[in-house]
Amino acid sequence: MTQEEFSLIGRLLHDIRKEKKLSMEDVCHGLCNKATLSRIERGEIECDIMLAEALFTRMGVTPNDKLIPVNREQYQRFKIREQIDLLVDISDSRRKVLLEEYKNGKPLNKFEKQFYAKSEGIYKIYIDGLSENIISIYEKALQLTLPNFKARSLQMPEGLLSYFELALMNNMAHAEFYMSEQKEEWKFLRQIAIKRIQFLKSYYEKNVDEFKKERLYSIIIFNLTNWTEDEGDSFSALEIAKKGLECEKKSIWYYSAHGLNIGVNLAKLGNLKDGERIIGNALNIQKYTSREDVYKYLVNEVNKNFGFHF
Repeated sequence: MTQEEFSLIGRLLHDIRKEKKLSMEDVCHGLCNKATLSRIERGEIECDIMLAEALFTRMGVTPNDKLIPVNREQYQRFKIREQIDLLVDISDSRRKVLLEEYKNGKPLNKFEKQFYAKSEGIYKIYIDGLSENIISIYEKALQLTLPNFKARSLQMPEGLLSYFELALMNNMAHAEFYMSEQKEEWKFLRQIAIKRIQFLKSYYEKNVDEFKKERLYSIIIFNLTNWTEDEGDSFSALEIAKKGLECEKKSIWYYSAHGLNIGVNLAKLGNLKDGERIIGNALNIQKYTSREDVYKYLVNEVNKNFGFHF
């Protein structure tokens, strides 16, 4: 990265921070010290790509892939992260290969460790099932930048959060919710999971610019829809699912998943005609984007629950 390039990044960080009336401490707590941020903003030192992404996303801005100049090695590692994030199916064998390639490339800094933990946890759930070890992986990763974070607490973090902090909290909530259904001793996790996912939804809508374009927001909405429906509140679940359909612009799988949730909750509310039509459209997409066993499970469930004949 040239002097001119990292000076540009520094000026962008400075200008956005000033425009949003944020202090250095607001933005950099847990990521770097104020002296480092000051030098980055003045263009005196180069800013690591993942630190830059964390700083931008703390300010609610998702940087364009081409905004942050990178060298060849940084670009290669960025492409590995991108490939891992694009794997919707947790059983995809490529995830393990890519994770090993990412970890063995070089020593990981704390931001790379957060990314790795986010992705490793997903894969470990598929391989080993849900366990307290999964929660521990996410908790330790979050504590790299949020030292006071505690998993088993209803107290949510204060202040601004980076993309990876938000993603780790979403993954943690997902694991907590489904763990709560498996053992009596884990039932208390349900309350924490629901509060955590509600916090994430509110955080996005309050702090993230153009939050509807963020894939993580779509995933948060997907989880909250399912859990609200599970609580027996189909009316609220329907309204949440509609938000998911409005915001999903990138993943056809999540787009169809939000559509499926809309159709299911319409049917549960007695609107079988519209529910069947929307479910049918969603299943047509799922047929080509989901594993065959997942698709067959979905078809069997809607046929069984509503008397449809897909």
